[in-house]
Amino acid sequence: MTRRSKLILLLIAAPIVLILVVVIAALTPAVQTFAARRALAGQGDVARVSVGTGGAEITGLTITQPGVKISVPSLRADVPVIAAARGKIAVGALVVRDIEIDYDPVAAAAAAKDAPAEPDAPAKPFDGLLKALELPAGLEVNGLDLAGVVRVAGPQPVTLNFTLTGGGLAAGREGRFDLKLTAKADRLGDVATTIALLPQLDAAGQLSALVLRLDATGKGGFLAKPASLRTEATITRDGAGEAWSMRLIAAEKSLFELDTKWAPGAASLPGRWKIDLTDADLAAFVAPFALPTLVVTGAGDLAVAGTDSAKLSGGLKVLVDSLESLGLPALGPISLVTNFDVEGSAAEARVNAFKLDLASGAAPALAVEAKQAFAYALATGKLAPARPADELLAVNLLGVPSAWIALFVPELALGGPVTGAWSVRPEGDGVAVDSTAPFQLTALRYGPKDAPLVAFDTVQLDGLRVRQNSSGLEAALGQLRITAAGAELLTAKLTATQKPAAPLLARIELKAQLAPLAAQPALIGQTVLTAGQAVLSLDISAGDAQNASGQLRVSGLRAPDATLPDVTLDLAVERSAAGVIVARLPFTFSGGGAKQISDLELSATASPGAGATWNVVAKLVSQVLSVPDLQAFAALLPPAPVTPATPVAKPETAPSPTPAPAPAPLWAGVTGELELSLARIVLAPGIEVTNTAGRVALTEEALSLDNVRTLLGTGGSLAVNGGLRWLAASQTYALAADVKGADVAVGPLLRALNPKAAAPVEGTYALQASLKGEGADPALAAQTAEAAVQLTGRAGVLRALNLDTNALTRIGGSKELGLAVGLLGALSGNPEIERRAQQVAAANGFARKLSNLPYDEIVVQAGRNAAGEIEVKELRLSSPEIRLAGSGGILNQPGVTLMNQPLRMSLDFGASGELATQLAALRLLKDSPVRGYAPLVEPLVLDGTMNKIGMRQLNRLVQRALGL
Repeated sequence: MTRRSKLILLLIAAPIVLILVVVIAALTPAVQTFAARRALAGQGDVARVSVGTGGAEITGLTITQPGVKISVPSLRADVPVIAAARGKIAVGALVVRDIEIDYDPVAAAAAAKDAPAEPDAPAKPFDGLLKALELPAGLEVNGLDLAGVVRVAGPQPVTLNFTLTGGGLAAGREGRFDLKLTAKADRLGDVATTIALLPQLDAAGQLSALVLRLDATGKGGFLAKPASLRTEATITRDGAGEAWSMRLIAAEKSLFELDTKWAPGAASLPGRWKIDLTDADLAAFVAPFALPTLVVTGAGDLAVAGTDSAKLSGGLKVLVDSLESLGLPALGPISLVTNFDVEGSAAEARVNAFKLDLASGAAPALAVEAKQAFAYALATGKLAPARPADELLAVNLLGVPSAWIALFVPELALGGPVTGAWSVRPEGDGVAVDSTAPFQLTALRYGPKDAPLVAFDTVQLDGLRVRQNSSGLEAALGQLRITAAGAELLTAKLTATQKPAAPLLARIELKAQLAPLAAQPALIGQTVLTAGQAVLSLDISAGDAQNASGQLRVSGLRAPDATLPDVTLDLAVERSAAGVIVARLPFTFSGGGAKQISDLELSATASPGAGATWNVVAKLVSQVLSVPDLQAFAALLPPAPVTPATPVAKPETAPSPTPAPAPAPLWAGVTGELELSLARIVLAPGIEVTNTAGRVALTEEALSLDNVRTLLGTGGSLAVNGGLRWLAASQTYALAADVKGADVAVGPLLRALNPKAAAPVEGTYALQASLKGEGADPALAAQTAEAAVQLTGRAGVLRALNLDTNALTRIGGSKELGLAVGLLGALSGNPEIERRAQQVAAANGFARKLSNLPYDEIVVQAGRNAAGEIEVKELRLSSPEIRLAGSGGILNQPGVTLMNQPLRMSLDFGASGELATQLAALRLLKDSPVRGYAPLVEPLVLDGTMNKIGMRQLNRLVQRALGL
């Protein structure tokens, strides 16, 4: 062979050899595996790939995606490659075993959320479901055999075993593929599901029919016995269109059927529906729960126009014998029968016909009927009736059993069925609702069965009238009437209107008889009210801003032994769109037992702050406020229970647990201030204060009284500063207050408190007191507070010290008798009789001076400790004839008022002038004076109580001096 020939042969053979090398390399498993790994880079891996002319084998395949991991140990596919290249895909066998799929829905959802959105594919015109499932030409599938497990993670993990087998799919033949699923989940039992897919191909290899059968069988868990349910869906060609059907089957019985057809260009899918269901059909699926005897039957037509609109018509009947098996009251046989023809779309809802009848046994309970066809525009709310002048809807409560109402309000009991009727008519482009029979409840009881809170004979609503159209809303309730114990308890009327884009305006008028109201079970024993009525008129506006104004008048209040003042409240409350609330609440008290008209007005502005905080600025104003008239309302309270003479011993109980500390003060979230301006407050006849003014301030940390001051009508003034501070570190309240009194005339005040007795003290006093305490709540802080008081009086008279004059009377207790005895002694020349007469006269003179003791100055310094005991650190009284100085205290016995607590004082007693002469005659003075005052032989001891100061020791000394 020539050199030229060799070169030509090399040029021809080299490409062929190269192609053969490439082909051979491509068919080499190592190369195929390398290419597969490159394709799966970052998303999985594969151990070996071998693709030949007769098919492919893959081992060790794993695919990993966010939330999903798939593991395929081995895959074998018998698919002739050359035939597939020519367009004929014939799957002789596809065998995949031991597939493992792990799915984490949370991780998958998070990855899907972060993934970029894909552009929407252009919409294709709908051409039937079978054509949408277009198959490759010449497709044949045989020998399909897949098996594996799916594990779903989560709070309720599920393990799902599956197998997919089948074949026989080819042109002109019907194939069958069976997917079997077995799920296991904790507490839910086992569920086995078989899905049989039966596709049928025509001669061209395209789908001509498709049947899907789903059989689900459950056992264990809440199922008492195995239960099965079949769902069967069929799609078949019907000329140029398709026929669709669905069946729900249990125990070979069709429970629900749905049939419809689709045709090209048709505006809707016409169809039929049917239901035939009993409690026996459902029993296996709801075990162990018992069902009442139940029958549900119905049939009708439907029409669906894509996703735009749907129409449903037909009839439905439901029969239930009793609901006791569900743990509900015995309601007796219940039947519901309804016939309907309704349509709906995104724009409107249309009712062509509707009728519903509900009965309890043979007795009708509720009837609702549409008297004509109508449409309702969802966007505008406008109504379009077929006959604008005729009735639209009738609703009749023919006798709803009270037991039915008790299902929704368990503590409500009625003595008879609920009745009432309403008629709905078109009005303009809206509706009008009018009551044609009163809504009535009889023998109403609400609350626990053995202790109801209310008991009414009747509750009746009459004259209901509502108009709703494009011009707005008008509503009126002619009368709400409640009777109890054969008497009228309450009547009310209501009107409301609302124009478009305007607030709702409403007016309420209410009248209540208070004595029958007080006789309601919840209020029995809470008051002794025998007569009275309350009348309320209230106007409300509700929109972006709200306001309410009106008047509450309570009059004719009587208790068994008292006629009380009438009370009138004129209220005005506004809330702006920003949430600021402005309120004005003026009260007046007049008539009845009131001797004058009292007034009190609270005005306040509450502004919302950050979070749930509020700032309140308020003012309390009064011209005249009579406290006795307000105290008259105490006559409405029932008498206190009589304490038994011999207390019954109570069994010992464990001490109550200490309440947990509060995390914030009582006023948490509220700051602001209250200004006081009270011109005249009558505390009691002859006792009043004027010009009471000051400020109550509230911050996040403290509630304080800032210079609250008042003038006493009997003379003098008082000023108070202090308040409560919240201690966050210890979660307690700290109480601190200072009280100052100047030029307080004590005599007129005490005479006003007890006009029948002489004032025990006269004089002008200055007062200075301070109070400090700490506790887990304000009351405890006050109970355990320590106090310091200093009282200074000038130019007064003390009448609280009284000797026992009974013994003196027995020997000549009067001044005149003492003089007579002294004269007799002088005439007789008997010095003992004369001395005795002088002692009696001295004792009487001393007693008179002590009981009406003028003083120049009196000073008292006292304190109260945490135990509630009062320690008198210093008591000092001075006058030209007497000087007292000492200390003592007042005990704190539970349940005893301060004025009746035991008193104990020890005082140094010094006398001068005539008083010293009298005591010297009784030999009760020491010989050495102290600063001009001769001391008593013993320190003076005061006992008894503040209400009645005792002087047993001084009485004993005087009586001993007289020889008694």
